[in-house]
Amino acid sequence: MKKLNMDQETGEMAQLQMSNTDPETGENETLSYSFNKETGEKENHKSRRLPIYSHKQNTFKINRPLVRISSAVRRKNMKRNSDDISTNFTALVFLLPTVVFTPIFGFVILSFGVILHKWCHRQNAKLICKGEDSIYYQSPFHALYKEFCSKCIAEEECKKMCKIQRMRYNKRQEAMKESLRRVV
Repeated sequence: MKKLNMDQETGEMAQLQMSNTDPETGENETLSYSFNKETGEKENHKSRRLPIYSHKQNTFKINRPLVRISSAVRRKNMKRNSDDISTNFTALVFLLPTVVFTPIFGFVILSFGVILHKWCHRQNAKLICKGEDSIYYQSPFHALYKEFCSKCIAEEECKKMCKIQRMRYNKRQEAMKESLRRVV
């Protein structure tokens, strides 16, 4: 839109105004050129941006108790609540298997270890009956299970007692040898 301002006395153009709408922002842009009266050349002024809509402030107010929440607002709030529920459900879907299956997996490994430890005891008993002392079976977690297995505890105690008895026997043998040397 072009707007021309003319000088009333001389009929010369005093000012030219052009307004365009900026396609990116949607604001009105006003370009104004004023003409120098002495030379007649146009002088460019900086553009001025004007908003598209100018709203007047509405001073009309409604009392709070009379205002009802629209159904659109209620639907929006319900959608927010359902989103919260769905995110909590998603977290539960990933957390629940971890909480449930980790103890189950641990129980399976523990029971497998106990069964393997018991099998090792049976194999060792069979080997002792056959007279083979060179082979001894141990479960992978033997160091852990031997603390709680009554058979392993009894074997350890027997080994300690055998060691003590062997030491006593050796002392007696040495004492007997010493006494025989004195006699001879």
